[in-house]
Amino acid sequence: MTRCTPAVRCKKARWASCRSAAPPRALLEAVSVVAAGRRYLDSALAQKLALAEFDGGTSRPVERLSEREFEVFVRLAGGATVQRIALDLNLSASDHRHSSIQYQAKLGVVNQSELTLIAIRHGLIHA
Repeated sequence: MTRCTPAVRCKKARWASCRSAAPPRALLEAVSVVAAGRRYLDSALAQKLALAEFDGGTSRPVERLSEREFEVFVRLAGGATVQRIALDLNLSASDHRHSSIQYQAKLGVVNQSELTLIAIRHGLIHA
């Protein structure tokens, strides 16, 4: 009998979401296409991506930031403190808070770890 560890529960949850997310026919099609050495992109996802591009979407979320937001973002992701950034950029606490809320919404992040991860993935800082 398999012990129900967090890893086992996680695997079961991933398998359950995979099974429920794609109908069997779509899954078979995806496997066939990939097995033939080609790339597979679900038609619904392709449509969403195309519409996002039409609506001004960008493949790099950091491109959505203003110059000031980008500067604050890179400094925060690099480990600078809020106080240091505010002092260096002549920002008040309320300006920084407002800027922080804006770039977090634009990037879809909720904490410092996610912010840093985006900066690393886009080559803006080094780990």
